[in-house]
Amino acid sequence: MDTLFFFLSKLFWSLARPDHLLLLCLTLGLWRSRAPLGGGVQRRGRGLLVGGVAVLWLLAVMPLGQLLLYPLETRFSKPLLDEPPAGVIVLGGAERAAASQRWGSLQVNQHGERILALLALKEAYPQLPFIYTSGSGDPREPGARGADAVERYLDKIRRTEGVTFERESRNTYENARFSRPLADTQGHWLLVTSAFHMPRAVGSFRQQGWQVIPYPVGYLSTPLNELSWHFDLSGNLEDLLSGLHEWLGLFAYRLSGKTPTLFPKPYE
Repeated sequence: MDTLFFFLSKLFWSLARPDHLLLLCLTLGLWRSRAPLGGGVQRRGRGLLVGGVAVLWLLAVMPLGQLLLYPLETRFSKPLLDEPPAGVIVLGGAERAAASQRWGSLQVNQHGERILALLALKEAYPQLPFIYTSGSGDPREPGARGADAVERYLDKIRRTEGVTFERESRNTYENARFSRPLADTQGHWLLVTSAFHMPRAVGSFRQQGWQVIPYPVGYLSTPLNELSWHFDLSGNLEDLLSGLHEWLGLFAYRLSGKTPTLFPKPYE
């Protein structure tokens, strides 16, 4: 069932992405607009073209993605640690595994703060056990595993001591499931991932009976009172994709029982 969920989630997102839907809408509109002049099919085709272009302009000037990202990123605050945690677990996703394998050096994406946090926390707590969990989340590249790329990088800078690499997980649920047996010490572990991804990550780990301390990094959103309309189609679309993907992930994880609540919150 986990494998089926993984592949269905990839397929669903490929079909539901706003940019893919817009491309489909514009393509269908262009095709229908070539119908005989004055036909109803042609009018509907032009309507699709006009609607698609209007949505593109709306995305270009309105920061809709920020409205989705901000509540995700403010759900958990970075903790003030009175004493060291039992260990640190860092979720993969910052590394571009296939590109790292292809070029022979670590390649990262916009979530590279996860790896920077790993290095900073390792400097602050050299005695603690660390887990870096990242397999292959790309069905097209099952052999390119994120943990391998990060392990090679940490080995070059001599920072692998005390770090366990979990390389079988393909999504957040499996990050929690496969990492739990590797944590051979009791107590609360620090959980490091991107701020917008933290609610789903916390829910996944709680479902495995693992009470973690959220340590969000890599913020993408702007406080709502500072938002403004500006022309940035690529930036606004990227924010929308990140926010929408995460909210859909929360719904899917709740419906499939992979998280105990729809929108996990801090303990009182």
